[in-house]
Amino acid sequence: MARLPVLKAFGLPVRTSWMWIAVALAMTAISVSQLAPQAGTDLGPWLSGVAILALGTVGSILLHDYGHLRAARRVGRQLNSLEPSVIGALPDTCYSPDNPANEVRVALAGPAVNLALAIVFTGAWLLAGRPESMPGNVVLLLAFVNAGLTLAGLLPGYPFDGGRVFRAFLWYLTGDLVRSTRIAAIYGHVLIFIGLLGGVVLLSMGESNAVWGTWVLILCWTINRARSEGLNQTLWSEAGRTLQIDDLFQAGVNRVSADATIDQCIESLLDNFRRGPTLVVDRLEVIGIVELSSVRKVPRANWTQTPVGSVMSDLDGLPRMDSSTSVTELLTALPGGQDNIVLVENQGKIVAAADRNFVMDRVESYIRAQTLNRKRRR
Repeated sequence: MARLPVLKAFGLPVRTSWMWIAVALAMTAISVSQLAPQAGTDLGPWLSGVAILALGTVGSILLHDYGHLRAARRVGRQLNSLEPSVIGALPDTCYSPDNPANEVRVALAGPAVNLALAIVFTGAWLLAGRPESMPGNVVLLLAFVNAGLTLAGLLPGYPFDGGRVFRAFLWYLTGDLVRSTRIAAIYGHVLIFIGLLGGVVLLSMGESNAVWGTWVLILCWTINRARSEGLNQTLWSEAGRTLQIDDLFQAGVNRVSADATIDQCIESLLDNFRRGPTLVVDRLEVIGIVELSSVRKVPRANWTQTPVGSVMSDLDGLPRMDSSTSVTELLTALPGGQDNIVLVENQGKIVAAADRNFVMDRVESYIRAQTLNRKRRR
């Protein structure tokens, strides 16, 4: 899925997509047009209230994520990213668990922030004399929004925060994070299915209910995507604890000479497309990385004269890891939805390069092999 350029909040990258932004903006426009007061009514105060409500909702979700961030830092951890498009749910692509106790602390911090905000907004509305105008009612609506985020966050299914608490409880009892995540994800799937049914019912009722039904369907789709990505992240991370980066390159490393033409090595680049980034070498020294996206910029007629070294990317600024590092640590350095590359070193020399797709492909192959071996033993 196409990602936005790296945006940051609280010093962390914000993960979302062009598709989600486009859908959310389109639905916001439709909601405003469908829920607007009747013709002849002064729309100024109403539109002002809608704008404040929208900004307040986004701010509430970001503060929810900030609660997770502060709790993670207090236990000596850090979130990898923020994903506001999942209404505060915390998938493992944003924060991977380290033990059940910390998992509970970090998971509950988000809903606790929304609960506090709901109390503050309710108190402000009461102190203001319970205003009935649209701008005044926005404060009460924001109280309801935060109460809703609190209740939704505590649903006992992954990736909701309540699902992470449920997973932590199972993890504490069984000592098996993968199995606990699978069970919590099943409950999450059931809750999402119920939400989808509710959205369809609202959609079939027409008029303003159809707007809310569409919003429910969009949120269920987004959360289900986060559930799937988070579950896979857990499987990959746990499998990666038993693997070193070296193990990923048993089939060899992709290399091409800097003075070779694109035409001479295009077949190698295509064959190695699923085997990670291709290193460019000059006299056995790694000097850069070449990707198919760089080759596509060169007209086909020039491939016979254009050396690979002229279209390669340099290595400056790329993170580096020793080949003996665990694959789990490598995955942490390659967050989902971003086209990062990590250089692999052995005794101070660059010996390979890895991106997230390559690592996931190798870890999935390892998981499949382990599953087949267990079945054969039975």
